[in-house]
Amino acid sequence: MGLVGVYRNKHMRPKGSGVAVSNHLSPNDIQTLFADTPMGASYGYVITGQKHTGIIGSIETLANSLCPTYWVERKSATDRREFLSEIIKKAKFGGPVLLFPEGYCSNNTQVLQFRKAIFDDGIRIYPIAIKQKSRYGDSFWWDEQFHMYLLRVMCSWATYYDVTYLPSMVRLSHETNAEFAARVQATICDVIGVPAGEFDGSFWYSKSEQQRLLGLQREACATALLSYHTDKERTESDDGYFSVSSAATGQDVRPAQVN
Repeated sequence: MGLVGVYRNKHMRPKGSGVAVSNHLSPNDIQTLFADTPMGASYGYVITGQKHTGIIGSIETLANSLCPTYWVERKSATDRREFLSEIIKKAKFGGPVLLFPEGYCSNNTQVLQFRKAIFDDGIRIYPIAIKQKSRYGDSFWWDEQFHMYLLRVMCSWATYYDVTYLPSMVRLSHETNAEFAARVQATICDVIGVPAGEFDGSFWYSKSEQQRLLGLQREACATALLSYHTDKERTESDDGYFSVSSAATGQDVRPAQVN
């Protein structure tokens, strides 16, 4: 397996306190970003991610001995709160912390909705845009088993990464966390040329989220149909034809002609 990495705007590479956020393509994103750390540099990234078992868990254990790490058990609300507290503290007084706010790996066709918790006031955000060209192979993770994913990636000709460091951003005084997160998401999308998703990765795994989306789509369709019906009635009445009410009463309610 070969990695071909192109890094743009290196002078904007995160070095100080704050959070480096990137769209998340594959489990290899961390290694790819770390590969651009200058030899002998006193800075790197504080690594974050979900706790795993198996092969990924072994890799996480190895990472613990190489750099600062914070792993979270996503299913535990208590663990998530403690994780967020530690990350915010580290981002303000240490860092840079590397975080993937999509929460899930995507396949470079869109950027999933960013989770808003880390986009707080007083935290400097360093956006990083990543995209892959799949001509010689890709590292997108659609395999059910990680060892099969590794086999596929290792047998590919090469994995091409295009990484662009972007100017740091802070939350504006009138912005909410969600609005700031959406602005950072849109900034990354503009660079890699993909749309910004309106839903996060949990939609693909949660039946309740899928039902919620279905309800929103039905509501939008009903609103559009009602608006169309109302506009049609108004247009017919304005054009001098019988409206629905005139047809029901048998009276001509067309507007009087002005001479």
